Amino acid sequence: MSMNLMMESHGAMNKLKVILVTFLMSIAFFSLNTLGQTLGDDCLPPAIENKLVYDLGDILSDKEEIEIQNVLLSFKSSTSNTIVVVTHLDFCGYEPSVFAIEAGDKWGVGRGDLDNGIVIALKPRNGSESGKIFIAIGEGLEGAIPDILTGRIVDKMTPSFKEGMWFNGLALGINDLMSLASGEISESDYLAKSESQKTDGLAGMIILLFFFLFVPILSVGLNVRRVMNRNNLAFGLALAMVFSEMQRSRNSYNQFTHGTGHYRRGGGFGGGGFGGGGFGGFGGGGFGGGGAGGSF
Repeated sequence: MSMNLMMESHGAMNKLKVILVTFLMSIAFFSLNTLGQTLGDDCLPPAIENKLVYDLGDILSDKEEIEIQNVLLSFKSSTSNTIVVVTHLDFCGYEPSVFAIEAGDKWGVGRGDLDNGIVIALKPRNGSESGKIFIAIGEGLEGAIPDILTGRIVDKMTPSFKEGMWFNGLALGINDLMSLASGEISESDYLAKSESQKTDGLAGMIILLFFFLFVPILSVGLNVRRVMNRNNLAFGLALAMVFSEMQRSRNSYNQFTHGTGHYRRGGGFGGGGFGGGGFGGFGGGGFGGGGAGGSF
């Protein structure tokens, strides 16, 4: 009886092993098949020499596209590091990471001997479908731009993307990527700067709350006291008179103007113009999966 139980137990274990191995092989096959897919010309056009911005999603103006192109071309000429921006409406059904990595390999972004390419893949929102971004980092730049920093850069870009300010978001990310790739700022310095900006932002919010909450309350209190002393009135009546006067002033201002407010999109990447330069085309690739992405 015990022998039969042992045989049944051994058989069950063998079946479990077969199921587990089959499951793992299926996952491995799926992963290799997915990562091994190449984006066809119906998804992405062939690489064009000197072209570093592919606005296939048509979200940038001609002026914005030219400005980004000039900045990236100047950076490529001076450092050999290559950053390519591609916008697309649906990533051809691929996951953002797969699309960005495959685009880098298809176009051979970066130098072949350095694998120093970067691909910024951006998909705008479409109805209820959220927007996506992924920044793929070539193997040669993963030391200078590890995934944690790429994630911080994505976090810095997405607030602009949520507002539809594509150029502004791209400019923020490109500036940081160029600084890190060229060695102008180290990983530790960038993280420290990022934390400092968070602290500064909190301090700024506290100051704004002070001015928007405490200062008006103090002003109202002083006006109420002035009215009470001048007219020998009770607090409640003086407060009502002050609020009545404030309402009349607000109505007068609204009749004078409704305010127009005008937002001017990006005035550059934070420092002067960029000229062109020599460019030998693509010849690299070497994207091993480094990078980070996000939704907005």
